[in-house]
Amino acid sequence: MSRLEKWKNEQRRLTILTGENQELADAIHSLQPEDDDRPTMSNFDLINIAKELIYTNEGGKRSIHIICYSFNIDRGEVEVCHLLDQILEEDYEEDILSTLAIAAVAEVPVYPNTRDCEEELTELHRKMIESGFKIQGKRYQLTSRQSDEFESAKKLISSIDPEKHYSPSDISIIRKTIKEELSNLESADRLLLSLQLAIDEFTVLLESEKRNENSIQAHLTNNPILFGFEYKRVIPKHRLGGEYETDYALEKYDGSCDVVELESSNLKLYTKNGNPTSHLVHAEQQILDWLDWIDKNNSYARTSLNGLYSPSGFVVIGRRDSLSELDLERLRRRNIFFNGKIKVLTYEDLLERGSDMLRRLKGDRT
Repeated sequence: MSRLEKWKNEQRRLTILTGENQELADAIHSLQPEDDDRPTMSNFDLINIAKELIYTNEGGKRSIHIICYSFNIDRGEVEVCHLLDQILEEDYEEDILSTLAIAAVAEVPVYPNTRDCEEELTELHRKMIESGFKIQGKRYQLTSRQSDEFESAKKLISSIDPEKHYSPSDISIIRKTIKEELSNLESADRLLLSLQLAIDEFTVLLESEKRNENSIQAHLTNNPILFGFEYKRVIPKHRLGGEYETDYALEKYDGSCDVVELESSNLKLYTKNGNPTSHLVHAEQQILDWLDWIDKNNSYARTSLNGLYSPSGFVVIGRRDSLSELDLERLRRRNIFFNGKIKVLTYEDLLERGSDMLRRLKGDRT
């Protein structure tokens, strides 16, 4: 049914008279037919002639103020005035839920008196939609105003009907939902952008003819996400007592930490004979020494970094293009041998990790 069809047939409304001319008031009342269809003074009828309802909460005293249309017999004019108040008792919730429901059916807006009570009214309105309301001891629910309209911005976009009445509380719920969705989208967009920039800059640094190892390490310090989604912070040069100093400690979102030994991107991992280079062996031994120290000094290690109790270690070294197919297979077996306690990565491996995360964030599974 179109909006205009709703008013195809006249709808009778209760008439409230104001003014001092009692004789004229009696005359007007006498014109009203005495039949069974004559409106009665019910809560529904009162709300049905209201222009708006106003919800207040002043020091815990809650009220619904009814702003009504009335006919002023002294001036012969229709006027709008604050005519009636619905005082809500201490156990007010059921009363207001039923009032909100009647207002929704009658398409009468309910406004918060001030911004201070907007959130309270909105939550009551949401409860009316989701849990229903009582009238004369029976519980009802509005079937045409399902709460799942307000679950997400996507559903809102598809479900908002221009012919339908939305109360101020509906709008407040919709506004809150959209703001939360936009906030999430903004956060996701920021994450996508920062990851894309991190990947682009890392690519430029690695492909530069004169690679600057300090710039590469500074970039990794500022972009822990390149190591994985789980890392929120890079802690450079973390000391292990007076004996060792890690290149990085990587702090996860759960508070635990891993350690990183960074070697130059110019170094080789294997000799021509297929043996691990001294640089690779030295870096792995460095990690092993750190893990052994942390295991033996667990309580002391955690005084300066609480999550440092059973870390894994990363060695980042060299370039993948320096590895033959056989070297890549050797490196894969080497990582399997260390069983996750040590993982050797080339700088391209880090770049690939970041690119893979970006694809997943964008929903590209190819």
